[in-house]
Amino acid sequence: MQERDLFTLNLAYLTVARELLATGERRRAQVLLGLSDAFADWVERASLESLVGLARSGLLCYQPRLSERVLREATRGGEDPTLLGYHAALATVAPGRGDDGAG
Repeated sequence: MQERDLFTLNLAYLTVARELLATGERRRAQVLLGLSDAFADWVERASLESLVGLARSGLLCYQPRLSERVLREATRGGEDPTLLGYHAALATVAPGRGDDGAG
């Protein structure tokens, strides 16, 4: 992966995280993006310069959390129960539902 590609990927990830947090969708940001409480707190407080600096760090900011089995099923279009569970969990944090999941 080229340095520029990694920077672009990181900056996109951090931008989405910041936007979700800024709109009060903390729980959604944590589920979709895998943000810990501490990292979410940092992203909320970080300056744009700090976010860009982290994006340029040369380290991938995002780490996939799905198991190989789930990823394999997703790419085959299978209906793995674990994958369906992920879909159900994501539905509870759909846009407009707020932090408490209430509609």
